[in-house]
Amino acid sequence: MQMARDLEGHEQVAQLHYLASVQERIAYQLALLAEKFGQMTPEGLSLNLRLTRNELAQMAGTINESLSRHLTELKGEGIIDVRGKEIVVKNLPRLKEMSGNFFAANEFQAHS
Repeated sequence: MQMARDLEGHEQVAQLHYLASVQERIAYQLALLAEKFGQMTPEGLSLNLRLTRNELAQMAGTINESLSRHLTELKGEGIIDVRGKEIVVKNLPRLKEMSGNFFAANEFQAHS
């Protein structure tokens, strides 16, 4: 039963990934990384990971140019800050909100 629930949950996330906008996928990946690996600083959750922009783009299912454009938009809105390879998530709740239904699906999966 657990395996069936896990498979169903993964299928739901895969469908959301397919249907979600690039902005939603990027917001989701950043929020997920912030929750798992973020280090709290006075500015927010620091993601000082050794990920290249290409790797982050691949995780979000997009290309470098789209990733850069969306990171610039998120920075302009004050949601994140970008300092070289370091990304600081300044507003995690807003980032989760921008990720559309990804977190709702994952929370449903976690509670099933």
